[in-house]
Amino acid sequence: MRNELGDRYVPCEVSSRWLQFPKKVTSQQYVIVDVMTRNSEGNPKKICELVLSKKDLLNAVAMLDTKDEI
Repeated sequence: MRNELGDRYVPCEVSSRWLQFPKKVTSQQYVIVDVMTRNSEGNPKKICELVLSKKDLLNAVAMLDTKDEI
């Protein structure tokens, strides 16, 4: 899938959904992320769009600790 959708593709480990980050970010404060799935023909389909604060997103990722159990 990464070959088809590119490096901005982040798959869900338990469903056929994924996050698709934009190729180009137009804001210094926000990033728009698409929540994607496949339609009945197998083509990518956008479920919804999230407008996220870059600062909040980076802080949340930085706080992830691989030692913590999920």
